[in-house]
Amino acid sequence: MPQRLIVWSQPGLAPYSYRGVNYSGMLGVVKVDKLSISFEPELGDAVRSAAAQAGKPVSAWLAEAAAGKLRAEALSEFLAGWEAEHGALTVAEIARAEQELGLSGAGDTAA
Repeated sequence: MPQRLIVWSQPGLAPYSYRGVNYSGMLGVVKVDKLSISFEPELGDAVRSAAAQAGKPVSAWLAEAAAGKLRAEALSEFLAGWEAEHGALTVAEIARAEQELGLSGAGDTAA
């Protein structure tokens, strides 16, 4: 169930803060959907480490990872449908797309 996080402070009172960010005099409503997840210990450690290296809370890092996964799945589904209708992409078409996206050579494994 989505929840709302309300952060505010009244003039003359100590400001609320979260991780050192001062919210004095601000009023904000953020909708959140709280989830509880479980990981193998090694994966949990790796996620916490990656989030720390990115300078983000674990929840923000995981939200970005999930959004990226959903985009990749949507692209895969779109491409499968396109190829079903038009045929498989050729090597030349893929190379052109990589060039237009600035990814030329990204898939090269030769030294």
